[in-house]
Amino acid sequence: MLRTSIKTSIEIEASPERVRNVLLDFPSFPKWHSSFMAEMKVDSASKKVEQNSTISGLMNGVPFVADIIECTSSILSWTGRSGPPIDSLFRGTRVFRIEPSQGGTILAHEENFVGVMAWALSAWLPLGWVTWKQFRKFNIDLKKEAEKQQREQ
Repeated sequence: MLRTSIKTSIEIEASPERVRNVLLDFPSFPKWHSSFMAEMKVDSASKKVEQNSTISGLMNGVPFVADIIECTSSILSWTGRSGPPIDSLFRGTRVFRIEPSQGGTILAHEENFVGVMAWALSAWLPLGWVTWKQFRKFNIDLKKEAEKQQREQ
């Protein structure tokens, strides 16, 4: 099976806890991020972002559903469910890693794609390059929000 990954990271001058809180506050995304992952919600009964919960939203205006496979103090990851025929072509697992650093936090943001069409999301191809730029934009917006909240504390 073909595989490819898109990886980004950013240094944030805020505590790992602050970065995690901003990342998990899906209802507030539209206040600080207006593209790519601007609308997200938790569909599970608990309404909490936690392992085994289901999330949904719009990614680039396209509806998606995903299952959270890991939600710890340092990792948030989910695997998307697009349904046929998309799932048979490629599937992605999004991973956010929150790591303490001297200046605050490093946020690593990546997606690992598998499937016969995964190659189309290679970083050197147009779709992969656009996706990489969207990840960077999200990271920058999250950085601004986390640092703003850290200063206001």
